[in-house]
Amino acid sequence: MLSHKSSPGAHYGWWLVGIGVVILTLAGTQLVGSFVSLLYSGDHVGTRAWLVREIAFSERVSLALLPLAGLAVDRFGPRSMLLAGLSLCAAAAIAASMIPVEGVALALLPVLIAGRVMGTSTPVMAAINHWFHDRRALAIAVVLFAVSALNLLPLPVFWGERANTLALGTVILAVGLPLAAQVHLPNDMAGTHGNADESAVGGDKLWDDGHPTVEYGWVEAVRSREFWLLTVAAACLAAADQLTLTLIFSVADYRFQLEGSYLTLENQHRIASVLFILVGGLVGTRVRLRTALLAFSLLHVIAVVLITFAPSAWWLFAGMLVLGAGSGGGVALGIAAVGEYFGRRRFATLRATHWLIVRMMAAPSAFGLLLFSDLLPNARRPETGSIADSAN
Repeated sequence: MLSHKSSPGAHYGWWLVGIGVVILTLAGTQLVGSFVSLLYSGDHVGTRAWLVREIAFSERVSLALLPLAGLAVDRFGPRSMLLAGLSLCAAAAIAASMIPVEGVALALLPVLIAGRVMGTSTPVMAAINHWFHDRRALAIAVVLFAVSALNLLPLPVFWGERANTLALGTVILAVGLPLAAQVHLPNDMAGTHGNADESAVGGDKLWDDGHPTVEYGWVEAVRSREFWLLTVAAACLAAADQLTLTLIFSVADYRFQLEGSYLTLENQHRIASVLFILVGGLVGTRVRLRTALLAFSLLHVIAVVLITFAPSAWWLFAGMLVLGAGSGGGVALGIAAVGEYFGRRRFATLRATHWLIVRMMAAPSAFGLLLFSDLLPNARRPETGSIADSAN
């Protein structure tokens, strides 16, 4: 078992952060991209539009599974759900790569998505929330930053889509499952230093680790004003981010005749978002969490003003950088806020419920921007993104 004694000066909570990075990378965007590429490797070119619809439908089904995933993590523990979820991911990847029958990969896609939803991000974040208190936002930010930065790298295809998918599934079995077996809660390691802030864990049901503990049940939390303020704020920011991104991609060429502006602005926003994930976590350890959230929310407002009234392309680029900073900086803070305000006992369920409502509330913004872009003369309709992005 890994513990704080495994390395001088290292703490189990930070070991857990490293484990989370490896697990989320193995079963993350690269696996989905390789799996979906396998779907497109056949000769059924005429069915590709249908495949895109099936993948988009699977993404919506994955959102519906979120509350169930949260309930399962709170009921059975992060370690059990990580083992189950990674096993499903590995089984789907290996089976799809080894069975050369058209349609098998598509049939196994729901298995892969169920494994990722039930046994990757939700249990990793729940485990981190159990172990960290003052540095919760920083720990979450380190995981998200590392995984997001690794996902910016292209996945090399040495032997083709089928061999790549097989290799990823095998690595999940060989590396991911043993690491998942090392994920423990403070009560499992009573008597060790249970919190990353070096507070001793007593091992009782209330996690008496020297920090004040507020433990909400699901019904109690959902009835609270804090839950809905946090959820509505996150939904508004997500909708504003989506609207701003899509509209700027639609009108950038029209306003400034920018050659290849879509790809340039997209990469600029993406890189800024990834970098500021870590910045947001650092800020969240220095100031009060709601103050940090407010600061990064204000960056959205500044970005919208810069983009709307940009007199030149340089101001447009500056607005995209500020928008990326606001988007990335608030990601880890939003997750940490759920743990800070509502505790650890129902964190996974509340986090999943919160995110499902945010996605549902932000979704109608897509209809508005489709209408708006149709009203703009000569405006270019933005690309929908890669297949891997749409499936993730």
